[in-house]
Amino acid sequence: MPFQFDNYARQVGSREDYEWFEWQVFMDEPPATLETVRGVEYRLHETFPDLIRTSEDAKRQFAIESSGWGEFTIFITIYLQDGAEERTEYSLDLSRPWPEAAVLGGPRPMAGASGRRRFKSCPRHSRGPGNGAFLFFSLGLAPSVGERLLARPVVGG
Repeated sequence: MPFQFDNYARQVGSREDYEWFEWQVFMDEPPATLETVRGVEYRLHETFPDLIRTSEDAKRQFAIESSGWGEFTIFITIYLQDGAEERTEYSLDLSRPWPEAAVLGGPRPMAGASGRRRFKSCPRHSRGPGNGAFLFFSLGLAPSVGERLLARPVVGG
């Protein structure tokens, strides 16, 4: 069964003639499914510093936060409690509204706010990945802890 992901975004200003957004990506699954997951690794666009981000926090639905001006595909690895791994992709959608109850860095995003997804393309991104045109800045999140996920013993196995 493929895992579902979602995101929230909100405009927080502009930089270099581009609207700037804070965003949060998270696993959009019920608590019983979240309990089967040990951690999630997100691979962001190659222009991000610390492009590999990892979350081990099931209570926050394995959410990560960052900011930028363009949409892109996030490559995701899900590490399961039984030691298995699953891979998927998610397209960041900056038009997804940020609910009032969800705060950046807060205790838990509000899941299940699904709706029709619209992809708003960025003119520079349309020239293809790796063009160096994307300038993203992290919110100072910790570097990847994927090595810890891989090295951790399987619980209950």
